[in-house]
Amino acid sequence: FSLSEDSIICAPLIPSLEDVELKSNIFTHTNENHNFSTILFDPVIKKGIVRFEVLSISNLTKVGIADESVRYNRKEAPDARGCDKVVEYDWCIGMFHSGGNWIKGNDKYYNGDRIAMEVFGHEFHATYLDILRKRCGAKELCSKRSRCSKILCSFYA
Repeated sequence: FSLSEDSIICAPLIPSLEDVELKSNIFTHTNENHNFSTILFDPVIKKGIVRFEVLSISNLTKVGIADESVRYNRKEAPDARGCDKVVEYDWCIGMFHSGGNWIKGNDKYYNGDRIAMEVFGHEFHATYLDILRKRCGAKELCSKRSRCSKILCSFYA
């Protein structure tokens, strides 16, 4: 799906339709369970700058990027494939960086907040994730040793 004329078309990779429903660009966790659901978005970011913005309506727990090799199954959190494969921003803790190092200082985000990520993809160089919170303008930059990345979102019911 794409939200505007200048947007790239991105395809959500939903691990299980038993956990997540997609309707008009809104992802809703079903009421049948409380499983984690981590959704990746294609295409892989190989170069250029991509801005991805999401509105946390209810229980968006993490946003971030994952190495292009990462795939998720049902009931898996973003770090299920290892901490060295993802960079994630947790709604209540801050940013989790590859290798298990926490970068503290970012604010929490809540239901109703918009979370924007600017992902800078450079072939044969590091990929950067820049989390920008619209509420207070908090900004933190970290790098990840990956040539290509996919955007991820994770939530639960």
